[in-house]
Amino acid sequence: MFQQSRHARLPTADLASLERRLHDLEDQLTRVTKAARRASGGMSSRVSDTSDWLGDAIGSALAEIADRFRGSARSVGEEAARLRQDAARLGTHAVRRLSVEVEQRPLVLLAVAAGIGLLIGLAARRR
Repeated sequence: MFQQSRHARLPTADLASLERRLHDLEDQLTRVTKAARRASGGMSSRVSDTSDWLGDAIGSALAEIADRFRGSARSVGEEAARLRQDAARLGTHAVRRLSVEVEQRPLVLLAVAAGIGLLIGLAARRR
């Protein structure tokens, strides 16, 4: 009835860990890019431009991935809240309906409960 999204399988701690790792990787790439600029000081500006472009492209891709994970975590939380509200609403509705049935037909429900208890008792006795 309810389908679980593929992101719902990742616990929040794993998402936070993954996000920290992505930030660490982005920081390392920034340091490598700066080191490449310093090392290529005597080389042509073309190498420097290429390293700048590469650093920007990788940093942009990592930022986009991090944003996707944040969005997925947010949507999983929203979905869980919606499911919780639906379950509470259905539970409240079921309790109200049961209380109305008990008020209107107490003997019928008592007989049904006794029958169910008898069936469970017979089933348990056979084992």
